[in-house]
Amino acid sequence: MPASVGLQVEPRQVEIAPGEVARLRARILNDTGIVDQFTVVVVGVDERLAPAPQQLSLLPGKEGVAEIVLAVPREQPPPAGAQVIGVKATSVADPSVASVEEVALTIGALPAASLGVEPPVARGGTSASFVVGVANRGNVPLQVTLRGEDNDRAVRFQFKPATLDVPLGGRVRSDLQVSASPPLVGPAVRRVLTVSADGGPAPLGYSVAFVQRSRVTSGALRALVVAATMVVLGGVAVAASLLLNGGSSKSSPGVAATAVAGATTRAGGTAVRATGTTSSAGVTIRPATTAAAVTSSPVATTTATNPLATGTGPAASGTTATTPLPTSGSIAFARFPDGQSVDHSIVLQGNEFLSAGIRASAAPEPGSCTDPVAALIAPGSYKAKFYALSTAERSDVTMCNEVPVAVDFTQPVRQVTLVFAGERATYQLKVYDTRLVQIGRAQRSAVDDGSSFQIGYSSGSSNISRIVFGSTGHVTLVGEIRYQR
Repeated sequence: MPASVGLQVEPRQVEIAPGEVARLRARILNDTGIVDQFTVVVVGVDERLAPAPQQLSLLPGKEGVAEIVLAVPREQPPPAGAQVIGVKATSVADPSVASVEEVALTIGALPAASLGVEPPVARGGTSASFVVGVANRGNVPLQVTLRGEDNDRAVRFQFKPATLDVPLGGRVRSDLQVSASPPLVGPAVRRVLTVSADGGPAPLGYSVAFVQRSRVTSGALRALVVAATMVVLGGVAVAASLLLNGGSSKSSPGVAATAVAGATTRAGGTAVRATGTTSSAGVTIRPATTAAAVTSSPVATTTATNPLATGTGPAASGTTATTPLPTSGSIAFARFPDGQSVDHSIVLQGNEFLSAGIRASAAPEPGSCTDPVAALIAPGSYKAKFYALSTAERSDVTMCNEVPVAVDFTQPVRQVTLVFAGERATYQLKVYDTRLVQIGRAQRSAVDDGSSFQIGYSSGSSNISRIVFGSTGHVTLVGEIRYQR
């Protein structure tokens, strides 16, 4: 009688959902006439389900049982559906002696998908472009339909294509063009857009922003106002000249050399005022506060090792840190340290609050705006209720407000707290010592309903020299800086 191996598998049909397991019992009979070992394997199955081979040692005419465990992973499971697999028992002494039993295996469906939209913020006038991506992370093919909406229902969405067929393990993209009528004048409008994908296992949504410039930017409007003011003041100057010369049209050297009080003069394409400057693009720029404008106090002075004070750091301004500052205090941004009110959004040079103990700048990260600067943003922008320290393009205060802001202390502090507003995002506060080495960080989530939030950091000693605060891609609005030395 030829050698053989008997094999019986139970159950003969199994159904397994992703994330679950099933157990099979393989009963093996040694009919080889010798003491033999038998290797038990599962064949015809996805390698992610296949268990390790097992071996049984059996005397002639004896039987043994091997338990087989089939596990379907929940993450990236094999395709759903029915298939036939085999359980095989093979003699080690003679591999030609083998037996196979079939088992009907059904893997349950687990639809899963993810949605992404790039870039997180798009800027434009009438329109802007995004790229939408849908990835299939389940084990069944998907067909989804894309749609978009905004809170004001002012934006038109055009997807190419609008319906996506996403194969197993695949990712398909769609080009999105959004458009809306821009405002005629004023600051840029930030429109929050929600892109949704319907037809998957659950509704998918992703939010991005469309920052829309006005037809006439704030900078251009201010440039027109400045030009009109120059024309009026020029007429006043001519009239005054005529009156002083008894109606003669000849100009007087004395008059030509005297500027009308508060008038604007132009040199090299830049309008200059006693209260500030306006760039050729029309953006108001606050003149820097110099060390000479800061009066000394009879209180004993201290010398800081902040690179800002020594001129060795990235924010050095050539000033010294010998002006005494209070051991604790707060800095708000509705007024400059000299008492002058802030009456509109304005681009800063960075030195404006130097006499209060700080210098402000932008801290761009890779992929963000090029050459951003510090700025003050007026209340009402992005629902904020206060004047806020932020960032902006050098030529347009309404753009690039999403770059983190950096603050250098002229004299180190041991504790700092920021009062801020923002968008629905997580904001980070990074803290650096006098050598500009990061010594800590904090984070706080915000929502875009105009509420204010606080975030702070406390060190064991007065060694906080620089902080960087923001959330790249989300507007940064710091209303107050509180500190203790």
